[in-house]
Amino acid sequence: MRKTITLLVAVAFFCGGLSTATGQEDSKTVRMSVEVVENIKRRAEAGEPFMQWTLGAMYMRGDQTGIIKNDEKAFHWFLKAAEQGLVGAQASVALAYLERHDEEDMKEAYAWCLVAYSNGNEISGELYYAAAKNLKPKTRKEIQTRAEEIQREIEKNKKAKKAKKESEEKKAKEDAKTKEDE
Repeated sequence: MRKTITLLVAVAFFCGGLSTATGQEDSKTVRMSVEVVENIKRRAEAGEPFMQWTLGAMYMRGDQTGIIKNDEKAFHWFLKAAEQGLVGAQASVALAYLERHDEEDMKEAYAWCLVAYSNGNEISGELYYAAAKNLKPKTRKEIQTRAEEIQREIEKNKKAKKAKKESEEKKAKEDAKTKEDE
């Protein structure tokens, strides 16, 4: 199981699109400038899902990015991005729950695996279906129900974000028109 999790973390972060604009010093270490780290933090706090996921990855890895390893902060940022629909972050949330090894956390992990899979992350689906063989039918149903709840919440968040953006754009246009009329 440990090997699977390590493989999934690597795929989720590196093949799934985690990138930095800073380049590599060598094949093992990525270093970021203070300015880049601060920019990522600022944009994550402003609500950009990819930056939230990136910041979560930085907290997960720790010292490679000049940030102290902190699994709670990593999970916080992964969850924020996942709840906005970022598929890689959904897989990261699933992996974070898997690391906890508690029965309820495992159910939540598999629910997030289903969410990520339904949104296009094939590896998450493979993980869920491999584990599902060992789950009781009632437990599988509970997990599927939870995944549906999570997906509905994500869709609700997306709609709210879209409505907020449209409202802000409308207000900006009205403000610009008012300035023109003055």
